[in-house]
Amino acid sequence: MYPRIHNSSFDCHDTYALSGSWPALPGYARHADDAPGGPEAALPAPDGTTPHVFFPQVPVAGSVKDRARFRLEPAGRTRAREAERMLGVGATERAGTTIEEEHP
Repeated sequence: MYPRIHNSSFDCHDTYALSGSWPALPGYARHADDAPGGPEAALPAPDGTTPHVFFPQVPVAGSVKDRARFRLEPAGRTRAREAERMLGVGATERAGTTIEEEHP
C-alpha cells in the first residue's frame, strides 16, 4: 500500500487571512479553534478523513519563496518502514527530524 496525503501545508505569515480564502474548497471550513493572530490555521477534511489543509505561521514574511509541502501518512505499514521505503526511492531526510511511531 502507498502512503496517503494526511495534509498539505502552506507556510505563511498571517495564518487566519490565508486560510480564509480556502474554504471555497468543496465542504471545507475553518477549524473552530482558529482565530486571527493565531500560530496556525487548519481546514479539516469535511468527511473527517484526509487530506486536511494546514497553515503554520512562519516568523518572516515573504523574504524567500513560501513553502508548500505534503505530510504523508503511511497506510499498511509503520512510519519507520515507510520512511525506509521513501529513502530507498530517492527521498531526502531532513536534518533534525525524527520518525514518530504514533500510527502502525
